[in-house]
Amino acid sequence: ECGCSFVLEGSGCYKANDLPGQQWFVYLDGASCEAPTPPSGSYWATYNETTGPAVDSCLVSEGDKVADSCCLGTGADLVPHEALKGGDSCFSLGPGLIPFSGCVGDGVAGYGENCVTDKAPFNAADATECGCSFVLEGSGCYKANDLPGQQWFVYLDGASCEAPTPPSGSYWATYNETTGPAVDSCLVSEGETVADSCCLGTGADLVPHE
Repeated sequence: ECGCSFVLEGSGCYKANDLPGQQWFVYLDGASCEAPTPPSGSYWATYNETTGPAVDSCLVSEGDKVADSCCLGTGADLVPHEALKGGDSCFSLGPGLIPFSGCVGDGVAGYGENCVTDKAPFNAADATECGCSFVLEGSGCYKANDLPGQQWFVYLDGASCEAPTPPSGSYWATYNETTGPAVDSCLVSEGETVADSCCLGTGADLVPHE
């Protein structure tokens, strides 16, 4: 991509091209290029656009899907969503900063920015319910909206959104109301009929009656 005709890749010391009166070598520090370890679940990846920016091929339009490596580049600061959500998919990071992060389908993660709601924090079914104007749904690495001096990406972990396999026959579905509650639309009065997805939500523990 840089248009070079002499290319080295690896780690260690290599002989480079000499200059008149000088013998040149180059040491490639492969250890400094190790990608950060991805956290579990969805997460943000941010880069300092001055001291350690993302590679140019990752700098596409907001909302575009990019290679997973864009969310794991050298120098990326990884911030897992679960560390900030507090069990809610529509949550607050401060005044005027309300994102959405949660499962919106079987194997499909959802993400939202620029959200306007007076109900946060709460467990919204999707980014629309959270009042977000910037919405992503899928799995993989996407370009998010930047902040001054920072390049932002978001990794959506669709694999963590796979619905549990229902057992045969009747069963109970239980949720931990703190770490993995049911979405708010399922929390109706006892005895009311709800969507079947309320019995197959992400994080549900299924216990067959048999």
